[in-house]
Amino acid sequence: MLNNKKYKEYLETVDVRIANVIGFCTLFRPDLVYEVVPIVDAFGPSIVDPALSAIVVSAETLPGAHAVNKKREERALSQLQILVIAMLSGKVDPFTSQDDLALKISSTDIRAHLAALDSQKHR
Repeated sequence: MLNNKKYKEYLETVDVRIANVIGFCTLFRPDLVYEVVPIVDAFGPSIVDPALSAIVVSAETLPGAHAVNKKREERALSQLQILVIAMLSGKVDPFTSQDDLALKISSTDIRAHLAALDSQKHR
């Protein structure tokens, strides 16, 4: 799945990313045991794990949650409850208290920034 990513040379290894996810989650709930697994296809374990009960998505990824439930239905698995959360940006409009989604920072943008910094260093 990562072969088509832009600036893939700036991606951390899967082991580092898994450790970072566990570390981040542990900051909030150190009492839980986390099972973080690599996702090697578009669906990951969401379409085969009968123990799952919900999926958390943004409005941007909501179609993917519906695709997950369709695949689960085809496999005679229960439908996942879909929880849609708001996306956060780095700036909130003080007049409306609404996030400016045009300022959303993507992982591709971060990797592009790192590439630009490296390019400047090598001039």
